[in-house]
Amino acid sequence: MNHLAGYRRRSAFTLIELLVVIAIIATLIGLLLPAVQRIREAAARMSCSNNLKNLGLAFHNYESAYQKWPAAYTFELNAMSPTGYTAHSWCTFLLPYIEQEELFRRYRLNEPFHSVWNQQIITVNLSITYCPSTPNRPASEPPTNLPPGYFGPLQPMPLTWNASFGDYAPIHSIDPNGWLVMTGQIATGKEQGALTLVDAATGYNKSIKTTLEITDGMSTTILLSETAGKPVLYRLNKVIAPNGMLETLGAGWGDVLNAENRLTGSLADGTGFPGPCVINCTNASNRNLYAFHPSGVNAVFCDGSVRHITKDAIPRTVCFMATRAGGDIVIE
Repeated sequence: MNHLAGYRRRSAFTLIELLVVIAIIATLIGLLLPAVQRIREAAARMSCSNNLKNLGLAFHNYESAYQKWPAAYTFELNAMSPTGYTAHSWCTFLLPYIEQEELFRRYRLNEPFHSVWNQQIITVNLSITYCPSTPNRPASEPPTNLPPGYFGPLQPMPLTWNASFGDYAPIHSIDPNGWLVMTGQIATGKEQGALTLVDAATGYNKSIKTTLEITDGMSTTILLSETAGKPVLYRLNKVIAPNGMLETLGAGWGDVLNAENRLTGSLADGTGFPGPCVINCTNASNRNLYAFHPSGVNAVFCDGSVRHITKDAIPRTVCFMATRAGGDIVIE
């Protein structure tokens, strides 16, 4: 009897067939990966917009309680303070309005933000303060180092502090030289933002009364925008330095230097200043609005609305939106 009768040879993939299947799978992955990345970025951008929306709502709730907005930052002499002064960020005063009442109760207003005690507060990571599109968030390293005298004669020694990084900041003004380059107009002294640092009496502690002082229109004046990625120094989404030091001050949400954001503009490659680029060329302090969204940056306006400002927006228009009382007409 032939035991091989009825035996059927097992089929198998040939090498060519296997290579074809691998090529098809690789092609499908190549097609799907950009789509997945786009979906992830869309979700991150939506989350970022929601953060700004809630911060804008916190400003309005604060105003309902105090009939004004918090100052961009406060700086006051205080004999009871261990440093002789106090200094606090705008975001610190919003803590009760972003569901962080306990942090605010623990924060000591009679000490500066960089005191040993307050370091425990401002190093807490708050998801509302950073954009999911920003690399390496949340984080609170490396520390900020300031040379002696940066805060004036009351600061004779170097200062070092840590802060949990945030990606949103006010624009306190437009630099006069930058204004000329970006708008083609001579600065008139009215290039102040919605949260300005200038106060006739102290130079700081300026609290804006919205109905009286934001005369260019609540819906066309930027309240907060993305200035993301600090303290890493970026140009055109490329890392230039892991810690930009004095070039990327104000990285923390509880850091008063977060509010020192004076737009100057930069060259298209993010290097020199002033220049015609105002969005996404560099995140160096006092240069651009900056985000990791490929198309531009998110911003919350004074009426609480959130909009995406594209990177090809006309610099003059961005400058007009960044000022509160210049009499400029914003045509979008």
